[in-house]
Amino acid sequence: MANSLLRDVPACPLCGSLQHDGESTPPSNLYSEQLALIAGCDEVQLRETVRNRRCADCGLWYKPRWFRQEALHTLFTKHVPTHPKGWDAVSGRFSESGLLADAAGLRRAVAEKDPLMAARYRRSLLSIVDSVVDIDALLRQQLQDAITQTGVEALAALLPALDGHFARPAAFKRFSGFSSHRLWDWVQSHLGEIREYAEVGCPLWGQLTRTGDGLCVRHFYIRSENNYWGSGCCQAGEHCCQRLAANGNVHVQAWPPAADTRLDALGAFQYIDHLEDPATFVAEVFRSARALLLILDGVDAPLAIQHFTGWDARSIERLAAMHGKRVVSDFSEIEPSGNRAWLLF
Repeated sequence: MANSLLRDVPACPLCGSLQHDGESTPPSNLYSEQLALIAGCDEVQLRETVRNRRCADCGLWYKPRWFRQEALHTLFTKHVPTHPKGWDAVSGRFSESGLLADAAGLRRAVAEKDPLMAARYRRSLLSIVDSVVDIDALLRQQLQDAITQTGVEALAALLPALDGHFARPAAFKRFSGFSSHRLWDWVQSHLGEIREYAEVGCPLWGQLTRTGDGLCVRHFYIRSENNYWGSGCCQAGEHCCQRLAANGNVHVQAWPPAADTRLDALGAFQYIDHLEDPATFVAEVFRSARALLLILDGVDAPLAIQHFTGWDARSIERLAAMHGKRVVSDFSEIEPSGNRAWLLF
């Protein structure tokens, strides 16, 4: 059944090379779980089928067997219609009450013998623990072990140790997103003052959610993509774009930008790794913007199943050279989060 939802990708989608020098298996996550349900197959089997390959020429990681458009559309409209990390960046879930609610949910799921719901609560609890700052490594490991292995009773015994640790989440992770002033200042240190700025992808976790930049005209562009969230990305009846528009002076409009648009920079955060043709998207960006700010997962761990591509310094340099741009990547503050920032201009 899985094979009917897959198609072959014979060459690297960035440089066209047929040669590769590395392979890896995607880890288990929400998306591998849900894609296995869509395909009607075993999750482990699916992950082994949809493996990652590294191009020997440009270093890009990609999947030589990739999902057909109908499978991706089903995933992001029916199975995971809302972007969990995007909404978490503007939620109050990083809190003592959020932690306790998820712990109670895990207890119920275990008692009801619901493995899918238990897995979801475990992932949710792990994301909260991952964003806690100022705890020692032993406590963090004990919490992670209790969530994944030891059980809910051991977790309950450890929770009091987290009292007073929810003042702020770790920077550039799930509950803080990419709205940091320090990131904005870094971009301006290379580009000069930014007076017109835009983003694509998720509207809730980037620089558009910040306030106080009265001189900066801000745009959010809605770009249709099957392997991304879209019309169903809502909470409590509110679409993510409505949430953004209600909280700031942002012009929300359809992609691509008008022909006379002149942007100082466009941000695409954890976005181009979802695209089947990232080079064409980047070409569209540079018709209207003099700089492109990319944030992507580091590729130290295997590429997740929902990401078609994975990027390192070599592949980013190749992408920039294709468009006559240079790259800076010296924003070291983001690296402890597992993400990387790349500015092409």
